[in-house]
Amino acid sequence: MYYAGLQAKIKEANPLAKFVPCSAHSLNLVGTNAVDCCTQAVLFFDLLQNVYTFFTASTHRWKVLNASVKGLSETRWSARDNACQSLNKNWSLIINALNVINNDDTMRKHLLEMKLVEFSTRPSKETTVEYSDFKVKTYFVVLDQLRSQLEKRNEKYGNLLKNYNFFFKLTEMTSIKVRKNAEILQNEYKDDLSTLFANECVHFRSHLLSIGDEAPKTIQDMCGVLRKNDLIGMYPYIDVSLRMLLCTPVSNCLTERSFSCLKRVKTYLRSCISAERLSDLAIMNIEFDVTAKIEFDDIINEFATLQSRRKI
Repeated sequence: MYYAGLQAKIKEANPLAKFVPCSAHSLNLVGTNAVDCCTQAVLFFDLLQNVYTFFTASTHRWKVLNASVKGLSETRWSARDNACQSLNKNWSLIINALNVINNDDTMRKHLLEMKLVEFSTRPSKETTVEYSDFKVKTYFVVLDQLRSQLEKRNEKYGNLLKNYNFFFKLTEMTSIKVRKNAEILQNEYKDDLSTLFANECVHFRSHLLSIGDEAPKTIQDMCGVLRKNDLIGMYPYIDVSLRMLLCTPVSNCLTERSFSCLKRVKTYLRSCISAERLSDLAIMNIEFDVTAKIEFDDIINEFATLQSRRKI
C-alpha cells in the first residue's frame, strides 16, 4: 500500500523518523469512542446538541435562555464539560425557558407546532430502577470503553520506547541482556551508533552498580551524570543514544484546535488564492509565536511607499 501523506513524505526523507501521536487528539478520540459505545450516551449528547441548536437557531429563543441561565458558552457549547454541567445544574431553568417559548403567543405558528422534547417527572421508585439499569448498561460500559481505548493508545507510545526500555532497567538486567538489547538499538541506528555501543552499555552498567544509591534513576539524570563527571569521552555513543531519546517529542506543544490551519486561512474570501500565497499564509499562521514578535511598521511603510510610486 502506498501512502502520500505528510508522514509518508517525512519517512521518505528520513526512514528512521518516528510517528508520535498527538496526545490531545488521542485523548479526544478516547472520549469520542467512549460516548459512541452505547445508545444512552449517544442519545444524551444528541439531546445536548439539539438543545443548543434549538436555542441558537433564533435570537429570540437565545435571549429567553440567557434570561434564565447565566454564563453559557457560545462556542463549542455541546463539546465541553461545562455544557454538561450547565445542563445538570440549570435543568429546571432550561425547562422553564422552553415553557416560556412554548407559551409565547407572539411567535409564529409553525414554531409553536414544533416537536419539543417531552420532559416528565417519574416516581422515585421507577427512578431507582432506572438508575440501577443505567449503571449496568451505560456507566460501566463507558468506563470499560475508556479503559480499553486508553490501553490501546498507550501501546502506541510504548512502542516508541521499546528499544530504549533497557536503559530504565540497566542495573536490574544481566550483562548478557544489556548487550543483547544494546545491539538491537545499534542495528536500528547504524549510522549514529558504533558497534562499540554494546560494550559501552555493559561498562556503563558496571559503573552505575559501583555508585550504588547515587545511581541516576531517569534518562535526564543519566545525561547529567555523564556531563557532571566528564564521562562523555568514555561513553560517547551512550550520550548520543540518550540525547536521541530525549529529543523524541512526546506530544504537541499546543492543545488541539477545533479547526485546521487550512480552514482558518482559506476562507471564502480567499477561495481563489494561489497555492504559493496560501502556503506562505499557512506558515505564518502555524508559526504565530514567531510572527507575533515581528515589527511590521517598516514593512508597512515600505509597502505604502511602493504603492504610492505605482500610482504616480
